[in-house]
Amino acid sequence: MDGKNDLVTLVEKNSDMIKYVREHKEEFDSMDFADESVFQTLAELSDDITLLKTYLENARKLEDLRISEIYFEDNFRFSDIQCDVFREKETEKIIYITKYYTDGIIESQKEYWVNDTIYCHHNFLPININAEGATFVLRVNDSMMIRHIYIKDFGFDSKKLPIEEELQSYEIPKTYILK
Repeated sequence: MDGKNDLVTLVEKNSDMIKYVREHKEEFDSMDFADESVFQTLAELSDDITLLKTYLENARKLEDLRISEIYFEDNFRFSDIQCDVFREKETEKIIYITKYYTDGIIESQKEYWVNDTIYCHHNFLPININAEGATFVLRVNDSMMIRHIYIKDFGFDSKKLPIEEELQSYEIPKTYILK
């Protein structure tokens, strides 16, 4: 009404950022800029720019571990989940496994038989993740190349992430084994 167009003003004020996003369009295709977690992360960084180094290092580590999806969660609720294990019938070698890693506490039970197929045995280990104080929960199904992580923000303790060899192994994580 006053001869101003808010959209034009926004574009003019952020022309460098718009240029950058356009130049890196393919990299941003999977990112939803309207996602609340993106705004939350940017707000945290604007409140404390010293977090930027940690956030970037942790993002790089997730990329190095080939994490396919990142989910932002304020409250982790992981109960009644299971580590699925498929073993070859003849050798009992694990040929497929779904497993979880966290900096929280994993409580497991004994392994249960589910069923048999012509080629393999299917068992599962029920696990609960006590996520109080946890900063990440990582789900890995390497036979299907699926790696998802649930984080509160990028400020998690990356020293507690598993290494690539652990993620690729077809072994039940030692934290699941009852003593």
